[in-house]
Amino acid sequence: MKTIIKAENICKTFGSGEAECKALDGVSLEIKEGEFVSIVGRSGSGKSTFMHLIGGLDKPDSGKITINDTVITDLNSNKLADFRCKNTGFVFQAFHLEPKYTVYDNISVPLLIANTPQKEIKEKVNNVLEQVGLTKKIKVKAAKLSGGEKQRIAIARAIVNNPPIIFADEPCGNLDSTNSDIIMSLFEKLNSMGKTIVLVTHNMSDAERTKRIITFKDGKKTDDKNN
Repeated sequence: MKTIIKAENICKTFGSGEAECKALDGVSLEIKEGEFVSIVGRSGSGKSTFMHLIGGLDKPDSGKITINDTVITDLNSNKLADFRCKNTGFVFQAFHLEPKYTVYDNISVPLLIANTPQKEIKEKVNNVLEQVGLTKKIKVKAAKLSGGEKQRIAIARAIVNNPPIIFADEPCGNLDSTNSDIIMSLFEKLNSMGKTIVLVTHNMSDAERTKRIITFKDGKKTDDKNN
């Protein structure tokens, strides 16, 4: 399998002086195309920081990150934003939906940024809503959705541009066990369709459903095993 994400000697520090905190200390790892990987560790272990870096949401202090043969650590902010739009989808614990927008409008955002024609937007939104099982909610405002529904809409928005990679940071953190199971099943389904998925979680039962578990502690990778 082809390597789709490669991180080499990644370091990241926040703050300065006495308040300085080394979030990542020389982390290197590779993720293959089509893998479903979880990154686990205690709060403050560096797992979310690492995901933000390999997802192009932030830049490391040093080290090199390559995604799909593109060295994203060499890209300027405009080129990096364009790369993210075409290659990655993000799902966060807090959903990040616009509450006053309808489901349709929330999912449409990445397509509008990509200057997608209106006819194509409608087709793509309907397609992803079918995948997450919420076609009947298309005209409902996000504020009226349940927590589980909001996360499924966030996933629909993440995949509407058909990116090869999905990054999910504690996607079940605000959900009960029933909705967590629905979300994890959805990720398993997307992975079976060929998506590479990187899941950050502190929940080991969710991590056990992925194909590989990478453990972080104090800014370092301490374990890496296949399930």
